[in-house]
Amino acid sequence: MALVALPARRVLSSRLPHVREVEEEVGRRAGPEARLVALTGDYGLSLQYHAWVPVAFWPNRLDQQYERLQGQAPVEAGERLERFLAPAGFRPTHFVVTRLDELKQMPDLAALLASRYEVCYQDRDCLVYDLRRAKAPG
Repeated sequence: MALVALPARRVLSSRLPHVREVEEEVGRRAGPEARLVALTGDYGLSLQYHAWVPVAFWPNRLDQQYERLQGQAPVEAGERLERFLAPAGFRPTHFVVTRLDELKQMPDLAALLASRYEVCYQDRDCLVYDLRRAKAPG
């Protein structure tokens, strides 16, 4: 098992400086008043730390499967996002995706974000939508 873990550790540790830089850049671009909702691998914890702004996590596919196992009705991406955007909700200013592979497995969320919001920052490992700038209909 150590032989498998060692290469993985090297790959992860080699990517950490880039991840930190991207998360810091997201914070700079979003600004100090930003509130982020994020689809990340660590529930937004490192993003919150490096970007210095509050982050609410978007449940990944396994989290959503767990919700269903707990007896909760499935929630479509549009409805879930509206809950975040509601006046009594978290009211995020940006949607950050660092799990691009996970986004590909959520076509309803990917289509919703792409059709409604402008991308304000993009990197090979990150996509940021500005939820304050909705695209014009049509």
